[in-house]
Amino acid sequence: MAFKLFAICVTASVCVCLLSIVVAERDSCSIPITKQIPKNEPVYLIEQTNGHLKLYEPTGSNIEISSNEKLILFCPGRRNTLIHSNENSNELSCTNNFRSKLHQSNCTRQVTGDLETTTKSCQLNNRRGLIYRAGFAVQQKFVELFEICYDSQSASVIYSHHQINGKAINHNIKESDRVGFKTDGLPKRAKAEVNYRKQSQINHFKSVLGRSQQYFTNSSFLSRGHLTPDADFVFSSAQFATYFYANVAPTFQSINGGNWNRVEHIARQLAGQEQTNLDIYTGTHGQLALPSSGGDLVPLYLSETDQIEVPEYLWKIVHNPRTNAAIVFITMNNPFARRSDVRELCPDVCQQSGITFTQNARRGFTYCCTYENFARQLSPHPLRANRLLVLHK
Repeated sequence: MAFKLFAICVTASVCVCLLSIVVAERDSCSIPITKQIPKNEPVYLIEQTNGHLKLYEPTGSNIEISSNEKLILFCPGRRNTLIHSNENSNELSCTNNFRSKLHQSNCTRQVTGDLETTTKSCQLNNRRGLIYRAGFAVQQKFVELFEICYDSQSASVIYSHHQINGKAINHNIKESDRVGFKTDGLPKRAKAEVNYRKQSQINHFKSVLGRSQQYFTNSSFLSRGHLTPDADFVFSSAQFATYFYANVAPTFQSINGGNWNRVEHIARQLAGQEQTNLDIYTGTHGQLALPSSGGDLVPLYLSETDQIEVPEYLWKIVHNPRTNAAIVFITMNNPFARRSDVRELCPDVCQQSGITFTQNARRGFTYCCTYENFARQLSPHPLRANRLLVLHK
């Protein structure tokens, strides 16, 4: 409440002072993310001063806008509109009914994101590709969520780049729904949808490694390992926008659900600890080769057309640009390896960073590096990172 004093003159010579209570203007409007967000949520956008749209980023547990801001709601995709409306977009201002309006503003269809292929080149060592942008087509504009460096010739992802919102990641929506992976940007002959099926893998690798091979079975198979994972984003619409085959690499299921899953969890822990946006680069290195029935080492492709390379290693850079601190995680994608088979690209600093992993082949042998040591071997972009990012207990 704001209090203001007014003087009212009853007569020409007598003035009476009356105390008037005036309700102060509303400073902001907010609703809790995990309790009030509707099913089939729209994409939340903010218009910048230059007229460009950007994805709304919460700074805590609420969706919150100030009294002079507008939150833009958009339902991308064909025949996707806001429920109870024929429009695919709407603007909400900070008013008394902000909470109820936002709670009722869901889309008629699930939002799953779009992929835009560009002509911008990218490379990592001797591997070259083009930048794909994952995000949302908003009328005549594209709003980027994250980017992928993809080699369409080999139908293999090289790396991805995204950010984790450290101020809100601990309040992200725990989405139980799943969406199908989309083949946008992939060469058709790679047949990713078919080749990721377990029976297709068993049949394919019997022909490649010999009928007696025991690597690929109903309980040992390659899963679609996200490079940019869904759980690194706060809203469901962003989480679903990670489901592109261009954003996955063939990863053994026991490793994808083992130490690589722990790496992703630690990255989110670090973001929450640092309370800022962390830059995340995730990529693949090398090509896994396994011995055939005849004893020869055979480089593995998921596709019969020698496409979709099975990586030997997965790596993830977690970087805090505010403090110039970083850590790199490297996981071996081979559940049949011995500890002596691990080729360490840089000295292990997991102990110094306060991080531990259960070290066995089935979960994926994993170690940590400083960015400086890792960058001598691999790095998609030079980063200012002269300090080790440490996880505090």
